[in-house]
Amino acid sequence: MKLHRRLRSLQRISAVALAALLAQMDTAAFAQKAEAEVDADLPPFASGIDKEAYLRARGEYEALRHGLPHFLPYEPRSLAIQEMEAAQRSLRPDVAMPVWNQLGPNPIPNGQVTGPVTPVSGRVSAIVVDPGNADIVYAGAAQGGVYRSVNGGTSWTQIFDAAESLAIGALALAPSDPSILYVGTGESGLSADSFFGVGLYRIDNAATTADLSGPFNPLVVTGVPGTTAFSGRAISEIVVHPTDPATIFVSTTSGTSGNPSGGSIGFTVPPLGMLGLYRSTNATSASPAFTKLTVANGVLIPGDTSGNLSITDIAIDPTDANRLVAWVFGAASAANGGLYLSTDALAPAPLFTQTLVSTAANVRGEIAGNRVGSTVTFYLANGEGSTGRLRSSVDGGVTWSGFLSGASGFCGGQCFYDIAIDVHPSNASILNVGGAPALIAGRSIDGGATFTTNAQSANGVHSDTHAIAIADSDPTIVYLGCDGGIWRSGDSGITWTSLNNTDFHATQFQSLALHPTDRQFLIGGTQDNGTQFLRPDGTWLRADFGDGGYALIDQQATDTTTVTMYHTYFNQINAMGFSRVLTSATAVENGWTGFGCGFGGFIANGLICSASAIQFYAPMALGPGNPNTVYFGSDQLYRSIDAGLTMPAVSQVLQAGQSITTIGIAPSDDNFRIVGLRNGKLFGTSTGANPLVDITNAGMPVPNPADTQARRPVTRAVIARGNPNLAYVAFGGYGVTTGHHIWKTTNLAGGASGWVPAGSGIPDVPVNSLAINPNDPAVVYAGTDIGVFATFDGGTSWAPFGEGLPRVAVFDLGFFDGSEQVLRAATHGRGIWEIDASGIFADGFESEDTSAWSATIPVP
Repeated sequence: MKLHRRLRSLQRISAVALAALLAQMDTAAFAQKAEAEVDADLPPFASGIDKEAYLRARGEYEALRHGLPHFLPYEPRSLAIQEMEAAQRSLRPDVAMPVWNQLGPNPIPNGQVTGPVTPVSGRVSAIVVDPGNADIVYAGAAQGGVYRSVNGGTSWTQIFDAAESLAIGALALAPSDPSILYVGTGESGLSADSFFGVGLYRIDNAATTADLSGPFNPLVVTGVPGTTAFSGRAISEIVVHPTDPATIFVSTTSGTSGNPSGGSIGFTVPPLGMLGLYRSTNATSASPAFTKLTVANGVLIPGDTSGNLSITDIAIDPTDANRLVAWVFGAASAANGGLYLSTDALAPAPLFTQTLVSTAANVRGEIAGNRVGSTVTFYLANGEGSTGRLRSSVDGGVTWSGFLSGASGFCGGQCFYDIAIDVHPSNASILNVGGAPALIAGRSIDGGATFTTNAQSANGVHSDTHAIAIADSDPTIVYLGCDGGIWRSGDSGITWTSLNNTDFHATQFQSLALHPTDRQFLIGGTQDNGTQFLRPDGTWLRADFGDGGYALIDQQATDTTTVTMYHTYFNQINAMGFSRVLTSATAVENGWTGFGCGFGGFIANGLICSASAIQFYAPMALGPGNPNTVYFGSDQLYRSIDAGLTMPAVSQVLQAGQSITTIGIAPSDDNFRIVGLRNGKLFGTSTGANPLVDITNAGMPVPNPADTQARRPVTRAVIARGNPNLAYVAFGGYGVTTGHHIWKTTNLAGGASGWVPAGSGIPDVPVNSLAINPNDPAVVYAGTDIGVFATFDGGTSWAPFGEGLPRVAVFDLGFFDGSEQVLRAATHGRGIWEIDASGIFADGFESEDTSAWSATIPVP
């Protein structure tokens, strides 16, 4: 299958433009894939979809939940972590906190791969190999931190959990001292859920004690007062001087932006760092300083002359750091973009010359090079031609070849997301390239004239390649990172072994659903790795393909055999729905039945494919009844009383152009319903009436006509089990008034006036999920972008809950209430975690000093 895509602007797509874009999808052509090429993102019924539109819609969904705080005069994530740490320190030392335990999957045994099935994990975005030892390798995950292996990937050790951000954009070892590892935070994928970072870290004694310093994000001189180097940005590459480990170059791109996407407008510098290239000559010190280098003068900020354009990759002559090449992402102008060369990069004010002009605006490029004798060769893999092109330079970047035919189309229209390249350290004719399904892992031995095909050299590898690293000390050893984790080849990239093992946790969960009586039984959707199933025997299985969104398990199940389960893949305004199984035995690929509209093979059930807006992962929820009532949201609410067979609308179009972001239904009374929108509005009913009523409290962080940056999505709505008038809602985004990320009402039937702020102690950080203890509604848990918080007094005060959970985004929470009480957390980068919640502070705080559960850190 060849998917036709066109490279477009990276600007966020408006609802109207997105609708037009997605109208290109040929829903009549949806059919089971029969081709050998495998696209792990898509379920088999999605043949013909515009894949770039798909990825951008997915990125828009993530941006909704994780908005880049363009408008804040400080680093909000760092501040939130400081507050969390202060709260943890203030807890009484005589009170032992429970400990989080990692549940898995590690790995996912039946990955979505090409050819033979191999284990997979979550997205690996960066890899670096020790120059003197091919078995010492470091892997950076999209939001999973940094893993180290000293035995070629047989085992892994996490060395980055103490960092303020686990989103990794770049890794670099100092060639002259490989005990020094530089880590750039903020993933530079330019799409999907590429989180912004907090700056640069340095790890000393990387192969042993792994001593962490940072984050470094100093003020820099740019002509715009108050700018820092990396605020709100993603670090795309780090290169280190060949003989001086203190001299480094760092390039930056944009991170995930908008909350909701397109809502946080007026991106200002500062607080954002200026995009481009930075240099430090004292990077091994306690406080490295950086200089902003002028590469391309584009998108100038008043007062600045250094330029404000993303640089997606840089490379240097392996023996002469003065020769540096950089690929500039020419925002909105092809003239700005392209390859820039400096031959005096170590000079106080180096000169960069554009030696290759991009053929189009907004084209990403990745570079690899080597030196053999006096010849410096660089290869450039980029998004020219919409589907990917390869060029070479044999004079150190001064002149460039035409397109090399062997890799034409290698990234298949996903070039803003999938590009990886590396070249043999001593033979410039040998290189490895990876991209999208068109060429997941290709090898050339003739300078790019020809490449192996997927059938020859990508067997067992997941799609969407982001990193390739050839070992300098033994070039037959190659490592590859993609949306499915990390692989190793011992024959130069022809055959591959999965290194996704019990030590490697990087799965990016979107959702979580628990069985009502069996603690072991759960399902959850994941980014690019399908819907996961933890079975009663304690083993994991990928139960379905594609991107996994929301997941539900009917709570009337009395055993683990006859179990009704639901999950979504992805949704859009002209194709929406979900899949269902009625038994656990059919929770396998091709065992699910689809219901909805617009997707080939789905059974029509009343969903209407003419919505003005819908979330990429459209929300679903269960109510009471046998079977449980099922709810689905686009721009209006749908409800089913027959397990999804029929699903009439039970609300009006709530607001044209605004999608439903969360649905809350009372477990004891199906008439009590809450619906939250992406613009922060709240609608509800206590009588089951249609239309729903606006119950937004005026104090909530909702749209302000005078401040278009004030929009915050409603991320979660939950209603207590035994009291349908008791409810909580959560809001995403940053820049929210203290304590206002969570709101509570004890009189849902009373409408807007009953809501009050109930988030004191929650830092200003997106709150993604909520779970109420079914036996004590005063005990509530909140999953945030930095971990889990808890209240034991009905929202009066909150504090970090438990120990041992990394500072990773928690997208969903589930509370198992059986013979044991267990809280489960679905993280977006480190898999599923659980904690024993049996009887913990069930009568309040017991000996806990509640006044210590809130800390205040002064805002700079």
